[in-house]
Amino acid sequence: MDGFAEMTDIHGLKPALPIAPGFWFWLVIVSLMLVLGRLLWLIGRSRVAPERGKSEFRARSPKGVSALAQLGRLDGPEWLITERAREFHFKLSYILRAVLSAHFACPAQRLTTSELLGRLDAASVDSGELGRLGALLESCDLVKFSHVSVRTEEMLSRLHEAQALVKGWGDVTVQDQLRETGSLTGG
Repeated sequence: MDGFAEMTDIHGLKPALPIAPGFWFWLVIVSLMLVLGRLLWLIGRSRVAPERGKSEFRARSPKGVSALAQLGRLDGPEWLITERAREFHFKLSYILRAVLSAHFACPAQRLTTSELLGRLDAASVDSGELGRLGALLESCDLVKFSHVSVRTEEMLSRLHEAQALVKGWGDVTVQDQLRETGSLTGG
């Protein structure tokens, strides 16, 4: 026997046949590519689309509504309960920051409270108003981010303080940030 014959049949194993990929091979490859593409599309779509029932803020109309009207809607029994204190404070802070953005042309939603107060101080906002606003936003931040429990009376007091500040600056029309049955995830 020559040495080449022994190489082709090593312990009963035969070498792979040099056959070109046929119809079934390409059908399997295309099917796998379609499945992979669909999975990637679904993953990308789920990251962009908001989850059902967890929409933070959605405008009802492009025209918007009065900031005082939005604050007035927070003055109801469905909002002034301690179980919804964190959500209440998120919305209160958001409405105030929308008003500040409209009045003082600053990106209030993207600034921390201390950055926002620094910009307003540089814009020569009355120091009394600035102190009241700072105390209000800091108390909102405390409830929003550290889960401090709050009584209903404190929530109502903060709401009235926010309404007084907005009345002092003059009401503006901003996008509607409240939904009657919506919830805020805050996380």
